[in-house]
Amino acid sequence: RIQVPSWTDEGLFNEFADGIGRKKLGTSISQQKEKIACLLRDVYPDRRRRLLMQRAMQRLAWREKRLLEYQDLVYFASYGTGEVGVSFHPKNERYRHAVHEAGHALVGHLTSRGRTAPALCSILPRNDSLGIVIPAYEGHERKSNDLSYKDMQFKIRVMLAGRAAEHLVLGAEEVSASGSGSDLENATTLANSMFALWGLSDDIRNEVSASKNLAVFVGDASPSESKHIENMTRAFLQKMYLETLEVIKANRAYLDGIVDALIDRNFLIQNELEDLLNDIHRGSKQ
Repeated sequence: RIQVPSWTDEGLFNEFADGIGRKKLGTSISQQKEKIACLLRDVYPDRRRRLLMQRAMQRLAWREKRLLEYQDLVYFASYGTGEVGVSFHPKNERYRHAVHEAGHALVGHLTSRGRTAPALCSILPRNDSLGIVIPAYEGHERKSNDLSYKDMQFKIRVMLAGRAAEHLVLGAEEVSASGSGSDLENATTLANSMFALWGLSDDIRNEVSASKNLAVFVGDASPSESKHIENMTRAFLQKMYLETLEVIKANRAYLDGIVDALIDRNFLIQNELEDLLNDIHRGSKQ
């Protein structure tokens, strides 16, 4: 049995760059080796898929007679390497989806450790999703598989942000009944694991409250244990939702800016989100 050593960031980037041709790469790719390697490792874990992507990017460079940039790589990572047209939402649905994805993008940007904008925010349909927000690959949630309590709070807030944005902008009665289904399922699963498996508490303000849930599930949970975790999970998700809603309310101008830009352009990449926020800040100071 032979174990192949893992690629280093530099090795993975070099394989990618040499496969496409370094002269075809713009500076947003050639000068961000670690960032590109992180995206490749996460989205294209096997060599065959990387080769397919490289061929697609070579065709793009030839067809449009230009250098390839980071946003091209992100687009292929999100929507695949097929050269078929991407379907669009009906006009009457675009605003709702833009509000939802803008909520995810805003909270992911402003509440991350380094206030790092997502790599991509899009309202183009992808597989079974109505839009997508891809976290920044230099973001803290990608640094390690051993997430901290703060990291998990961040992830849950981002998951709830689409529903919260709809609630704020569209009104409670116009919130999509199923649009946040997978977000809520993922948030519930993570919160449940925090309390049932990892001994964390829904309140860590002091030693007493932080240590109130140290007994984790061992084997099959009793009815009382399951009820305890269920109550804690529901209360914690409510708390995270209300905090998320406050973040969106406090940055409504940024939310509206993202929504308008998504409706106009269908997707935004990292630097466009950052530029949008900077423009809003400059406008508020004038």
